[in-house]
Amino acid sequence: MNATRIQSGPAGLAHMPPDTPALEVRDLTLTYPGGFKLDIAHFAVSKGAVMGIIGPNGAGKSTLMAVMMGLERNYSGTILRNGVPLSPRPSRGDSRWGSRKASWRLSRDSRRCMSAVFQSPLLLDDTVAGNLLTALSFKGIRGSAAHRETDKWLTYFGIPQLAPHRARLLSGGEAQRVSLARAFAGSPELIFLDEPFSALDPPTRSALIGDLAEILTQTSITALLVTHSLDEMVMLCGQAAVMINGQIRQVGTPEEILSHPGSQETASLVGMENLYEAEYHSGAKTFTLCSKQIPWPVLPASVSAQAPTVSATPGPTILAGFRPENALLLSPGQTLPWPGTSFSGMIKRITPGTSGYRLTISGELDMIVECGRHDYLQQRWLTDQSVQVAVPHHGWHVINTRD
Repeated sequence: MNATRIQSGPAGLAHMPPDTPALEVRDLTLTYPGGFKLDIAHFAVSKGAVMGIIGPNGAGKSTLMAVMMGLERNYSGTILRNGVPLSPRPSRGDSRWGSRKASWRLSRDSRRCMSAVFQSPLLLDDTVAGNLLTALSFKGIRGSAAHRETDKWLTYFGIPQLAPHRARLLSGGEAQRVSLARAFAGSPELIFLDEPFSALDPPTRSALIGDLAEILTQTSITALLVTHSLDEMVMLCGQAAVMINGQIRQVGTPEEILSHPGSQETASLVGMENLYEAEYHSGAKTFTLCSKQIPWPVLPASVSAQAPTVSATPGPTILAGFRPENALLLSPGQTLPWPGTSFSGMIKRITPGTSGYRLTISGELDMIVECGRHDYLQQRWLTDQSVQVAVPHHGWHVINTRD
């Protein structure tokens, strides 16, 4: 991608207070006949931020995005873009029906300020350039200005040579680059990305995510990404929200969510596979696991306010856990390289992966440990081999099961 700074940005936002969210949801509820309910008390995306929404299938991620885009209007609550409320479409029996033209005008103007990219590119049966020119015309950009925008964004996404090609003849990766270039053309205030990489092969996906991350950083366009992928969340998003059963369960940086999940469900979703019941000792500020006392972990300041309060009565009131990559298999005679606790066990299974190996260990604790390819090839761990596994004190996370 061209390293030149991309000039963009919504000039119409200059009069807005700097702390006004680009997008905000308040007291949103939506119920479908089958029983699924979207229930969002509050959700906000700051201007210029890249916010991810991650959750399992059926959590309501795409439904929430449809509401925020104005594609789903049968909800109660308030959606604000740049501080301006957007009302659901009134019905004929509603007292607001007489002002429906104003409502639709607001919706139309709002849609001109946003774009969307979906799992499938959804391109017109036209040339690549024609797809961008048509989209720009809907935004009121035509003539030479539209051609300049088309050339600029095709170049930034690395596909200027595809301008005269028919869109239906493109590969999947090329078509999705065109779809993204079309979404960015005209420098919208807000871009919605609904799992745009799910149909791409790994090398194409990785290259496109890298280019998109650079473009989002340079343009400061506000973006909302719906994804199942932890990798995409980490690579693209400065903030992320965990959505489970129609509710936002946690908001934070990707690192906070991965290392400090707020519930057992979130921990399972983000890959904190090693979770155990433990006793909490308030006086010593420790917890006990396998008769070993482990210091209470220090949470980052940004998540301390979200940290659950724990009963002072000793007992199995907490879950203590660590991520598989935070544990270290000790070589024979090796001492701990940092303050931590070691557990003895036996390797029961070794599963190779693209970047390393996953070892299933049974012993004082049953656990999953991820080992880098280099370390594994150096040590040549074997099934049924006795090992010591060390977990650093700072690698633990705790969840209050009573909350």
